[in-house]
Amino acid sequence: MKYIKVIWRHIFEEEPYAFYSEIDSDGYETRKIEFLKNGELIGFADENQTWGPSILSDQMIPSIAEINDDDAFEGFEITKDDFETIWNNVLR
Repeated sequence: MKYIKVIWRHIFEEEPYAFYSEIDSDGYETRKIEFLKNGELIGFADENQTWGPSILSDQMIPSIAEINDDDAFEGFEITKDDFETIWNNVLR
């Protein structure tokens, strides 16, 4: 598994700004959490449940380098512990 955070730079108040994803060895999301720019939770999803508008992508997630090729996005890897902390806080 790998864990990433992606920031989407945009002006839309009701669209996700920060995405946290757990990605399996085949490159597909297994868990995702989405937040607005103000830090408000939009939703989350895993293979068994969804909350809010969040869903897991049915496409392979691009590499960090590919994500960062688009100036509207900034992606970087995070630790499993960081992801789990955010995930567990969301599920409370």
